[in-house]
Amino acid sequence: SSGINAEYGGKMSSFRLVAASLLCLAGAVAAADPAAAPAGDSRCSEVLRRLTKCVCSKRYITSLHYDFGCPEVRGKRYSIGSCNRLERKASTVCDIPSNKELEDVPDYFQMGPGTLKIPNTIHKDNRKRVCDVLVEQNTPRGSVMFFQGGAQLQQYDTDRDIEFQQESYFMWLFGVMESDFYGAVDVDTCQSILFMPRLPDSYAVWMGQLKTPKYFKKRYGVDNVYYTDEIATILGQLRPSALLIMSGTNSDSKSEFTAPSFDEIEAFMAR
Repeated sequence: SSGINAEYGGKMSSFRLVAASLLCLAGAVAAADPAAAPAGDSRCSEVLRRLTKCVCSKRYITSLHYDFGCPEVRGKRYSIGSCNRLERKASTVCDIPSNKELEDVPDYFQMGPGTLKIPNTIHKDNRKRVCDVLVEQNTPRGSVMFFQGGAQLQQYDTDRDIEFQQESYFMWLFGVMESDFYGAVDVDTCQSILFMPRLPDSYAVWMGQLKTPKYFKKRYGVDNVYYTDEIATILGQLRPSALLIMSGTNSDSKSEFTAPSFDEIEAFMAR
């Protein structure tokens, strides 16, 4: 970091200094171990596209080394004038088939190497148990259960994330580890649906390659995955005779269970 800052006369802001350092570090890793960032690896494309946008946006940065194992960019220097061209080019330089992200998706939960692997089928069995009980209780045919997972909270008025823990019922039914998901289960067929948040592309700068609905479908073994902004549309297609949601008070803590909510939920609750 100090070397980069000195090269540009100590004029780099902390944010851009960190971004430039990450850029050079990624290049060093690729140079030392080409297998870590082979040509065709989407991580290479994503780092180039995002970090060039972050780093190469100030006129005092004249050029940077890029060495990510991609044939078109290895060992070259790019000036500010070519940063925009590089950003556009990076999106196609190392493109890979979209199904590559599904090759190593685990279908189990594990706390770490050597620990017990819990298969996702356990959550499918849990959903079936709930559906069976509801059918035995003569729940109206065509009913759909709807759940809201835990939300990511920030510490007071800051942008610092509080350590996330999934809502217990949602975890038991779906096994989802990420925040801000919703889920639905058709009582008659036990068909399961997850709704994932649609994140801006810019989040990839900090989170790496953003996961797709196909990824989460395989990861958690559900029947379908859509985005949360599609909840009303998908439920409208299902045309549930009743939308079943959880509510009540915890007998120990006396805390109220927060019922799920989304835009246009009232239209479904009125049925």
